[in-house]
Amino acid sequence: MHDGASFGVDVNAREPRLGIDALMLSAELGLELAIPRLHELGANLNGRTRVAGMTASYAAAASNHAGCLKALHSAGADLALPQRDGATPLAVACQQNCPAAVSILTELGCPSSDKAACGGGGMHANVSGNAPRNDGMYPIHIAAWAGSVECIRVLGEACPGSCATITPDLDTPLHLASWRGHATAVRALLSLPGGSHRSIVNSVNVLRTGECPPGGAGASDDGKVKRWGQST
Repeated sequence: MHDGASFGVDVNAREPRLGIDALMLSAELGLELAIPRLHELGANLNGRTRVAGMTASYAAAASNHAGCLKALHSAGADLALPQRDGATPLAVACQQNCPAAVSILTELGCPSSDKAACGGGGMHANVSGNAPRNDGMYPIHIAAWAGSVECIRVLGEACPGSCATITPDLDTPLHLASWRGHATAVRALLSLPGGSHRSIVNSVNVLRTGECPPGGAGASDDGKVKRWGQST
């Protein structure tokens, strides 16, 4: 391996305002062939931007560049390293509706040692081994909130039962998608293995308010989406 300094190049130089370096920019632009070369020259695989703490893995995930995520993983980057708000690359991929990135991140395991944590899909399942964001939302909640249908499907297939995961506020993905009015996301959640969670959502509402909403939450019989307390 050659150090970039031997060529008179500082591969970890950053632009002054945000602190973006060459590796982050390559990941954001989808330049996957540049990643192993920059690594060979001594690029910091887990370097962070100054304010948000964004990494190259985060930039690749937010831009749906699965090839760059593979290249970063092969080089030894931490694909589960969160930025300062606690959002992991998987979380931002769900927020930005980047299903290719979600697919490769769940395939690689983030981290693989925690992969079993999402296996049973229990009420507190750690979806795809990723810690929640600082607000307590896991990737499946973020995808539901954003209406990222393809990401919901990928996560649901990778971690059966993940749609039963709850936040500290007792919100399920189905509740969040319903509350946001994402009809297609609601249908996607209900179509997942173990996805018929009206009873779970109603139980959560009982825990929160002591009162079960009429008809439950989610999609109504005519296919429209109901919010809490709404009738169709």
